[in-house]
Amino acid sequence: MIFECNKIEYNNSINWDEFVSITFVKGINYVSITSIVYEDEINIEVDDQVNCLNLLKDDFIYSIENSLLKVNLQNVTFRSNLTFDDMDIKLPDNTDLSKLSSALKILTQVTE
Repeated sequence: MIFECNKIEYNNSINWDEFVSITFVKGINYVSITSIVYEDEINIEVDDQVNCLNLLKDDFIYSIENSLLKVNLQNVTFRSNLTFDDMDIKLPDNTDLSKLSSALKILTQVTE
């Protein structure tokens, strides 16, 4: 899946010790990636709550290359209407890569 966004929204970073949400938005379309810090799963939603999937944090492999967030989803544990295992998100030119990297690191952090 390829998604081009023009805005990134984050939940308040004050709450990142409990919950992280990163939403990539273009018009009325969005890709939302969320996790509760003390749980092992990441949830991805596309445009509607019925279009979602879940996977373990260890199975969410990502990299940021130039202005592209490349994501590989391995061993998806639940799917509802989404069939992709790879996702490329074209980031806006003004993306704060440091903030995005920090949010992704916390989002994928596995706690013991």
